[in-house]
Amino acid sequence: MLYLVAFISGGVGMALEIVGSRVMAPAFGSGVNVWASLISVFLLGWSIGSYIGGLFADKYPKTFGLALVLLFGTPSIVLIQAFGRKLCLWIADNFIAGQLGPLLAASLLFIFPSILFGAVSPYCIRLLICSHESAGRVAGRVYAASTIGSLSGTLSAGFLLIPFMPVSSILNLLAATMLFAGITTIIYELLRKKLAHVFVVSLTFLLLLPTSSPCKIIYEKDSAYHHIIVEQIGSVRILRFGATYQSAIDMSDPERSVFPYTDYFHLAFIFNQNIKRVLMVGLGGGVVPMRFRRDYPDLQIDVVEIDPEVRNVAIKFFNFKEDERMKVFIDDGRMFLRRTNMKYDLIMMDAYTATKYGLSVPFHLATKEFFELAKKRLTSEGILAYNLIGSLEGSRSKSARSFIKTVASVFPSLFIFPVEYRKRPWLYGERNIMLIATVKQMDLSREDIAAKARLLAGKKVKIPLFVERAMDLYTKKLNLEDVPVLTDDYAPTEWLGR
Repeated sequence: MLYLVAFISGGVGMALEIVGSRVMAPAFGSGVNVWASLISVFLLGWSIGSYIGGLFADKYPKTFGLALVLLFGTPSIVLIQAFGRKLCLWIADNFIAGQLGPLLAASLLFIFPSILFGAVSPYCIRLLICSHESAGRVAGRVYAASTIGSLSGTLSAGFLLIPFMPVSSILNLLAATMLFAGITTIIYELLRKKLAHVFVVSLTFLLLLPTSSPCKIIYEKDSAYHHIIVEQIGSVRILRFGATYQSAIDMSDPERSVFPYTDYFHLAFIFNQNIKRVLMVGLGGGVVPMRFRRDYPDLQIDVVEIDPEVRNVAIKFFNFKEDERMKVFIDDGRMFLRRTNMKYDLIMMDAYTATKYGLSVPFHLATKEFFELAKKRLTSEGILAYNLIGSLEGSRSKSARSFIKTVASVFPSLFIFPVEYRKRPWLYGERNIMLIATVKQMDLSREDIAAKARLLAGKKVKIPLFVERAMDLYTKKLNLEDVPVLTDDYAPTEWLGR
């Protein structure tokens, strides 16, 4: 029985740590500082809990004392569910603790429950030890059970709970699990019947649910956010994060678009010819902002990039330069938008992180709350241009369709341009999809858009094939009924369509 309690406590503790990143991300992003804060707080809490739990167990070596520790876990998690995001946003908005804001938020939210989780194992050991001769075996079994529970909780949170449940529901489930464990421990102690094991085994089951041309690498480094690789294939220089491609430039012809999707950002001028101030989230090699600076001399461009090493790579290997017209801010895209009071005519989104499944949008840049924030930072005729990678049709299209449904829930007009759609009309495979969302209502047909593109082509807009890009507008009715609107509370961007 007590081994199962240690298992459950370990599972809930690690699940809470994983879910904690989702609680903090809307305010602080999902960078390494958030994870460092969470891990540090949980390690500190477990250390303190182990010490206090041992003292308390020696002073009151009763099963009811252990049950009390478990029961206190319930309100500690309920408080996180009720006030966690609000506290994080308050700390971020008021610059409390500056760069240490994530550490302060993690400490306030998670130190008490982690202390409770840390106290469980030494308490179980004290209750199980019958003699000095058995102490080593008992301690080993308890810590083994707790560690296996932690593994189960980690896998359950990452592969089952977060992909399919809102964060608030997960926190409620974890709180209920601790309540159930505490009550079951009391029942077991009172009845000393095998029936008590049924409850605990059932609870344990919840945590155990199924669970080319010669290429030359010229630079490779692990940053705080990415495994960065720069490779050279002939005259083309490519930036990769792990195995996924981010940017490319032809060193012999820098104006050539190696990746066609970059041309589609220029479609924004069809919907607003008076763009003066631009924000780009996600620098990569700097190919897109450099082309905008070159082609539109009256633009002021701000670029937000979370990884300072990416900026260094763009400068060193891709000829990127800052000047009075283009500035780079090292920050999380959402945090930057929360802090700035600047209004932009165009916000371009091209921020991706590498996962084992390929590229994935950081979830806090894909939710309804994020798009509401972006809309507030746009002018009355502002445009949001978002590079989305996904499928519009077929069994793997849920991610893109959910993303599109979310954008459409905030912006009155949304235009979808699958990259090179007319050349490759098969939409079941993944491809770049440019989403153009407008602050004001705009009812434009493919013919209207093409006509506007012809007026701009070769004049204001200088990219080749501009009219052809505009003709790639997707005009079919997209089924959005079977996909959710992504929110801060529920956004399984890594899983939809996988």
